[in-house]
Amino acid sequence: MPRYRLAVAAFAASLLAAYAVLWISVSNAQIGTSDFTATYVGGTLLREGQGAGIYNQSLQERQYAALVPSSRGGSLGFVYPPPAAVLVLPLTLLPLSLGYRVYQTAQLLMLALGLLVAARAAPWPRML
Repeated sequence: MPRYRLAVAAFAASLLAAYAVLWISVSNAQIGTSDFTATYVGGTLLREGQGAGIYNQSLQERQYAALVPSSRGGSLGFVYPPPAAVLVLPLTLLPLSLGYRVYQTAQLLMLALGLLVAARAAPWPRML
């Protein structure tokens, strides 16, 4: 294996290891302040039949308070287009922290797939 490939693989592995360490150490309080939580609230309201109120701040605040009881007031508002709530809706069947981790895993897999597609499509020099 050429040295540059080995160096790229080692660098990628170290980035993945760092990501995993950070990902494992994310607390419930940090998840509660993430953008995912706002989307999760929108998906939950949609799942509960309150789709017409996904932009209603009082409905969002009540749902947020139930999800993040340790919150010190205020919530992140759902400000995304409705399809974002539809995409996250299946994850609302899971507890918030598990839904967050599944969502993050899906994002990492999509990133890897994108990198694979780009690497396969890129012109590589011929080996002599």
